Amino acid sequence: SHAAPDAGQVDKVDLLIIGDSSACRVGSVARKALKDDRRIGSVNVSCRVGSTINDWSYGKVRYALDSFPQTDFVFVFLGGNDHRKKTLPDVSKILTAISASGARCTWAGPPMLFGKKWPINEQLRASITYGCSYFDSETVDMVLVDGLHPDDDGATKWLTAVVSASFKGEK
Repeated sequence: SHAAPDAGQVDKVDLLIIGDSSACRVGSVARKALKDDRRIGSVNVSCRVGSTINDWSYGKVRYALDSFPQTDFVFVFLGGNDHRKKTLPDVSKILTAISASGARCTWAGPPMLFGKKWPINEQLRASITYGCSYFDSETVDMVLVDGLHPDDDGATKWLTAVVSASFKGEK
């Protein structure tokens, strides 16, 4: 006979962090930063330094999801390499791929690159209408050591803020 599951037991969420160098940065601290979070099971990272929204729009997201089929929740860190563009590239293929996987999703927009706000964040917020919720990374108080990337403390603070917003109300 099998023991009854503990009533207080929560199904752990398998997390996939995807995107550009911000995803690599946050991913590098994720296991350590989340080791005591009882909601999180595995943490996997699929990132490419210098990549853009367009780079991820054609099969890259699906490949990442296929590589980690147990994924329950995707954190997208993308947009930083698109920050100077006047108009936002189409995000629908990324949103559709994540949505089709059945995973929940939070898209973390770029932080205050070079200490300023960029129009891309408002464009991202307006464009992410399904598949993912949007997290405004400009609200996170972190030092970007080169104007673009946080140190370990900043990456931990950023990831913790995204997790907190993503699991609001969940224990």
